[in-house]
Amino acid sequence: MMQPTYTELVELIVEMRTELNALRAENAALKVRVADLEAQLRTNSRNSSKPPSTDGPANPRPVRCGRPPSASPEGRTGTADRPWPRWLTPTW
Repeated sequence: MMQPTYTELVELIVEMRTELNALRAENAALKVRVADLEAQLRTNSRNSSKPPSTDGPANPRPVRCGRPPSASPEGRTGTADRPWPRWLTPTW
């Protein structure tokens, strides 16, 4: 196996430096793109002017816990102690 000459090694180094500079520039551009995409991921309808329909499944809407404040546990107010309707209330 022959060893490369000095000029061949210099040419190889120049090629490698050129490729390295191109890769560094591409890497910098990709870092900027990743930062932009991460910023887009952090926005939702609560911290931007986007409508709620664009939130997607990763950002679900807040779910209310329990029943609405106007609902009583028995259904309608005042019917829990009466097992029959008001119009069937005996008059004796």
